[in-house]
Amino acid sequence: MKSGNWLVASRLLMGVAFWPCSGPAQAQSYDAWLAWPDDYRRGFALAIVMEQLSTCLGDGCSITRHRRQCLAGMTDRAAVELLGRYVDRHPRARSRPVNATMGQALYELCGPAP
Repeated sequence: MKSGNWLVASRLLMGVAFWPCSGPAQAQSYDAWLAWPDDYRRGFALAIVMEQLSTCLGDGCSITRHRRQCLAGMTDRAAVELLGRYVDRHPRARSRPVNATMGQALYELCGPAP
């Protein structure tokens, strides 16, 4: 299975598996995300990082190459810590969707492609 297809399938599976845990609006916020099991949070955060590494944006995918260099060796625990530090610095991010907040945290960490 191609990596993009795997990511889509994993998102669908995560959505179905944890849909009963909370309502759709709550499931997206950082505070609701903190209530989820630790393993799920780590997997979800790392899946967002992996999506950033596999998505090809722009001419020649220079953004993706830049992100691969910046995020080399990122672990699931490091991704969760990165997100937590970002939310500590940006309290308004608590109410935003976790995937969008993680994208912002990764951008803050890596910056734009040169």
